[in-house]
Amino acid sequence: MYYRFLFLLLFSFSLIGCRQTKQEIVFRGNITHYSNHQWLYISELTLDGFTLFDSTEIKNGEFNFTLKSTDEISRQRRSTPTFFQLSLQPNQAFTTLAKNGEVLEIEADARNMAKSYNIKGAEDARLMNRLDKQLALFIDSTDILTSIYQSEIENDSVRGLVEKAYNQLVYNHTTFLKDFIAENPTSIATIAAFYQRYNRKIFFIEDENLPLLEQIYQQLVIIYPDNENIKWINNRIEMIKFKLAQENENK
Repeated sequence: MYYRFLFLLLFSFSLIGCRQTKQEIVFRGNITHYSNHQWLYISELTLDGFTLFDSTEIKNGEFNFTLKSTDEISRQRRSTPTFFQLSLQPNQAFTTLAKNGEVLEIEADARNMAKSYNIKGAEDARLMNRLDKQLALFIDSTDILTSIYQSEIENDSVRGLVEKAYNQLVYNHTTFLKDFIAENPTSIATIAAFYQRYNRKIFFIEDENLPLLEQIYQQLVIIYPDNENIKWINNRIEMIKFKLAQENENK
């Protein structure tokens, strides 16, 4: 009896080990309001751009991707959080974070994926979801102000109030992003927070927010020294410092 128990115990440990070392990421979930024969695409975002990896037809509102790392380069890259994009078409997409061994459960409305999606699974993916939801609130509020501005284009006092309200929206969202970065120092989602933008609006201009970018780098490089996104941040910091030094010399 003892040996049978020992065998079962060791067997269960071996199964746990297999699950933990699996070189794959699973994306699965449900999509509502999809069209017949509609396909979902998954791409990986690297420093060279987006690389389309797989696609699947949405059937009965469900989808399932299993992204396997079949070579050493992809295994090393996906051993730490990596950016992926799920899309129905170019303007119907969202970006998330995932690494090998993770399973992400996703729900979304095909009519507006970026605004509607919810995600369960890894903490980095949930944080990316939170960033997207907050940006969606900013966009909705901005759209309302734009509509008022255009309808009252001849009314200087109304336009002034709209501009004041817009500046307050920008301030509030920028404050949210700063707090998000401070509250989640070990997540690569902080990079997405720093570089988040809407249309031509940049919330953090690199030159003016170099200390914040350095803070993000210093916190992440300890955990992910070989992650290509962290190395990219270091390169950006060096380029900004060089640019500022050149500007100072030319004054």
